[in-house]
Amino acid sequence: MTERSPIWLSTQGSSSVLRALTGASPRRWPRSAPLCGKAKAQAQKAYEKAKKKMSTDQPTEARNAYRKTVDQAQKAYDELLAPAKKAHDKALDLAEKAYDEVRAPAEKAYREAVSPTERAYREAVVPFEQAYDEAVEEVNREAIAPAKQAYREAVASADKAYDEVVVPAGKAYDEAVAPGPQGLP
Repeated sequence: MTERSPIWLSTQGSSSVLRALTGASPRRWPRSAPLCGKAKAQAQKAYEKAKKKMSTDQPTEARNAYRKTVDQAQKAYDELLAPAKKAHDKALDLAEKAYDEVRAPAEKAYREAVSPTERAYREAVVPFEQAYDEAVEEVNREAIAPAKQAYREAVASADKAYDEVVVPAGKAYDEAVAPGPQGLP
């Protein structure tokens, strides 16, 4: 446990902080008189008493008391909140049901109004889409076929040139590396 200095018992150390936070002028916050005599002894005694209470077993007791208090508060909160939550859920269910009942006829009317338009659109657009797809396919065939043929010819020519250069070079390398008489290179 860290030890605190007695400064926390005085407001002197925090008056400048309070002035800064509140924007008050220094005259409105008079300094406290320094502790002296009996007051100083009482403050020191209170400090020592508080320090003594902060023994190793005290935090466990405090923690248990805190947890018990929090558990009780949570239980009370839940008990108070349960009826409100139930009423909220019920109201929300009723609102959703009412919304669905109002929305269903509107959606049906919308579908009935839009479906002829969608059908007419599909009937008008489908032939154009088919014609477009066929035109694109034809253009691709006409443009890509010559490019594919040129690519194949270029690859075949490159393969032939590679074979004409690499195969003799490989043979020459093999002959140069092959062991001579008596196993010497």
